[in-house]
Formats: sequence, structure tokens, C-alpha cells
Amino acid sequence: MKIEDLVIYDAQEKIRGEAKENETKYEIALHSPNGMGDVSEGFLNYLKLFNGEVRKARKVGELIFFSADVPKDQVRNVAEFSMLRAIRPMPKVRVMEPQIRRIELPNPHFELPDADALDSTLNVAVFDGGIGAQHLNRWVEEFIYSDESTTNPQFLAHGGEVTSTILFGRKVEDKELQQPYCNIDHYRVLDPALGEEDDLFDVLDRITVAIKENSYDFINLSLGPSIPIEDDEVHVWTSTLEEILSTGYPLAAVAVGNDGELAGQNRIQPPSDLVNALSIGSSNISGNGWARAPYSCVGPGRSPGKVKPDGVCFGGSTKEPFSTFSPIQNNIVNVAGTSYATPLALRTCIGIKALLDHPLTPLATKALAIHHAERDPKLDRAEIGWGRIRENLDQIIYSDDDEATIIYQGEVDPTDVLRAFIPCPPTENLGPKTQIRATFCFASQVDPEHPIHYTRNGLTLTFHPNSSRTKAFFSMKNIYKTEQEARDDAHKWETCLYHSESCLSEKLDEPYFDILHGVRERGQAPEAGAHVDPLPYVLVISVRSEGSADLYSKILETHQTLQPLSLKQNIQIRT
Repeated sequence: MKIEDLVIYDAQEKIRGEAKENETKYEIALHSPNGMGDVSEGFLNYLKLFNGEVRKARKVGELIFFSADVPKDQVRNVAEFSMLRAIRPMPKVRVMEPQIRRIELPNPHFELPDADALDSTLNVAVFDGGIGAQHLNRWVEEFIYSDESTTNPQFLAHGGEVTSTILFGRKVEDKELQQPYCNIDHYRVLDPALGEEDDLFDVLDRITVAIKENSYDFINLSLGPSIPIEDDEVHVWTSTLEEILSTGYPLAAVAVGNDGELAGQNRIQPPSDLVNALSIGSSNISGNGWARAPYSCVGPGRSPGKVKPDGVCFGGSTKEPFSTFSPIQNNIVNVAGTSYATPLALRTCIGIKALLDHPLTPLATKALAIHHAERDPKLDRAEIGWGRIRENLDQIIYSDDDEATIIYQGEVDPTDVLRAFIPCPPTENLGPKTQIRATFCFASQVDPEHPIHYTRNGLTLTFHPNSSRTKAFFSMKNIYKTEQEARDDAHKWETCLYHSESCLSEKLDEPYFDILHGVRERGQAPEAGAHVDPLPYVLVISVRSEGSADLYSKILETHQTLQPLSLKQNIQIRT
């Protein structure tokens, strides 16, 4: 290899977005590499030369993010600072209001369930605009940061509807609202008392403090900065939350945004580009023939994190609105938006954990939701991700007679090879062909200052149909379009992969996956002797063989070390 050219990074290239007239509030990202002293002090002195002033700062990895006042005619001069990475007009925190006018249903038949949460041990948090009513007090505790007199009714309506969707699901015609799976802590992080110039950082601070001080299993974010993601920059919301979620706890469900119809500005919005979260868009209808709702923002994400959104869930449209209980109106309302698709998808993950009598990790519920998602090969992956998340838990928890699903969850040490067997009965008990579907999810630490080498952890999976044959299983041609990306094995740094493949049953003889954990730091191998934590992972495998009756029982007979999963109690799952 050789260096063919060196080009100075021009200051104009660091200026992102279009500033409004008389714009003075900016978000600034600054490199602050370890071992280089206090870069921020030099920048603050430099900023004063151009009448700029920093209001807030947050350090993440080797980046420092500032909220600052900068005269518009001085932005170019500020961008000349050599360690400045990007400067953009300060985006507002988006409250994803319904995409159709909020309409109360006339005389709807509904009653709130007269039942406690199915699993009161689950810890779930919603960060939104508040509740503003007493109807959910049985299941919800609300945390307020400022005087209630400053509350915005739109914030309350939004927050209450998001929370009730997690509790009860959506209202389907004349069916009753469903029993809650969990209780919820609702944090009213949005309120008009926040200063306009600092709301982006203040809201983020409220969220991060609450997560760090509590052991949540699941959280919902139907809000975020109103700005599309960029390939070469990671936003302060994403990088801050990524650091917290890198252990696999909690699982965050994040709405991708409602700007899907804005040409050139319709890409998913932070922090839905989190590789350690479940990013959700909207489908337009709940039945067959579904597609992405036009307002739902689209991918792809950056690489790693190419497949974004992770999936879609029904979020309503003008053709079929989303009906949910609104506490502030004490009525069923028709709405639409990714704000509602996201808690509905999260409810599926919470339900999996609440119903199964096994200590599944939140990461495992994400893997199961993606594994069993509805897929349509005619739809663009950049619009729907891995597919539509199912609302009906029967379709996730139960298997057909000719199919069995196996879950591996645990940790894999660095440089270790973990062997995950694919349980199959003897060939004579299989049909002519066997389909193997696999979903792999793991949580990874990240380097936000290196977007193209973002994840520090990677897993290489090798499929062995039998002891004498090795085969690549996860096909990269559906994710990576360029030869360079495929050649660089970029897929191994993706935190979520899914693939399905059919093979002749006679070729299968004690098949298995070999899993190798690789580690990098800032795109390079870590220093010798550096400590690397074990990596939390989940592998979900489904084996299906048409014509093989009672495959599940035959697999249990052959592999008696497998532990069957059972329901905690018999309850009706309304479909």
C-alpha cells in the first residue's frame, strides 16, 4: 500500500446543516485524544476570540460535545480549530406528534383491565412528556422534574399514549384492552421549563441519570434530536446512550422518526442508530399486504449498524389509524406514528420475558422478536429492516409440529471458539429438506470517534453441516453492496444478523456453528495484555423439516440436555 495524496481537512467541510437567519446556538464535536492534555481548554480560549460561549459540555470516549453560542458570521472561523470535528445548528428534541390529527372515538367500548401487572419484578422505564392523569396509577409511577403548572398538554397526551400502549397494547375493535405485563416508571423528561438552547443536553442528562441509577430491563424512547444521522459522525445522544447499553442491559426500543416523507431528510434520526438498541419504524396496516408507513424514516444505518431500522411494527396510517387509550382524555383515540409502533414492539419483548419461565436476558427478547418477524422479500430492507415485529406472542412462543426453536444465551471470552450445536434428530426422522434459520445478537462497546470502526467487538460464525464440511451461513450480499465492504468482512462487526437457508437433510450430521469472538479498539488490535470483558450474546436457531411430524419431541428425545421452556402460568394471549 502507499499514500497517494494528502488533503487538508477544510473548515467548510466541518460545518453541517443549514443555519437559520440569526442562528447562534450550535452543537460542536471536538476530538480530545487521550494523552494530548486538555484540548477543551484551548478550544474555549479560541472560541472567546470570536465572541463564542460554551453552555454545556459532555465527554464520550475521545470526543467532547458542546452546546455553544456562536455568532453566525463567525462559524467558519470557529471551524478552523484543528481538533474540531463538526459544528451544526443545535437540533431540537423531537416530540413525534401523531401523523394524523388525534381523534377521540365516539362512545368506544372499553374498560381498563382490573388486574395487576403479570410480572411485577420487571423494571421498565418510559422517557417522554408525562402522564397528566390518575388512570394509570395502578401500574405507573411518574417522576416529574419541574412545576406541573408548566406542563404542555401535547407532551402529556404523547407520553400517556406511549405508556398505555406498553401497558395494554392497542385497542382492536370490540376486544378488551390487555392485561399489563409489567409496571412502568415514567420520567417526564420533556417540559417547557427547559431552556431552548440547552434542551437537547438537559433531556439527555435526565435520561442517562435515571438509567444509571436504576436497574432497568427495558426502556422506551419515542423522542430524540430532530436531525437525520450522518455516516461520518455519531451524535451525542447516540454515543452517550451506546456507552450505557453496551452491557446488554437495558434493552432500549427507539423510534426512528416521522420525517419519512421529507426528501433528502428522511433518514433515521438519533438515537435510533444505536447498534445496542432495537430501532423501530412503522408499518401502514396491521394485516396482510403491509409496507412501510410513508412517514416512517428509512435506513440504511451506517456500517456497522447497516440494517436500520431493526424492524417495523404497526404504527397506524390514514388508511388504518392506531387506536390506543389516552389517559389525559380518558378515551380511546386514533393516532399514527413511530412513537406508537415503538412501544408496541417493546411490549412484545416485555411479554416474551414476562411469560416464559426462564431467565431470558433482554437481549434474548430482541433476538426472538427479530427471529420471528414477518418478512416480505419484495420490500426494501432499508425501509423495514429485518421485518415486521409480531404482536401475537403465540407466533413467537409456540412452534409448529414440524419446527423447533433453540436459544443459546451467555458470554463468550475473547479469542475463544464457542461451539453451538444445531439439534437435529437422525436423518430418517427428517423430511427430504431441512430449513435452518438463525438470528445472532450481541452487545458491544463502541468507539464513537471512529464511525467506520464503530463496534469494538465482533463475532465470526462458521456453519458446519457435518464434521467434514464448512460453509458460510450469513450471506453478506443482502447487507453490503460494495465489494470492498464484503472483502473486509464488515459483517462480523454487526451486532445483529439473520439468515435462513434450506439444505438436503441427508447432508446434515450433527451440524453446529463455531463462534469466534474478535476484538478491536479504534480499528486496531488492542494492546497486548489489555483487559477485554466477555461478550454477552444470544443465538436463536429454528430447525424446520416439512413432513417430519412432531420434530420438537424427537429433538428432545435425541438431545436430552436441552431444557424446554414453559409458561409461568396459563393465561389467554388475545390475538
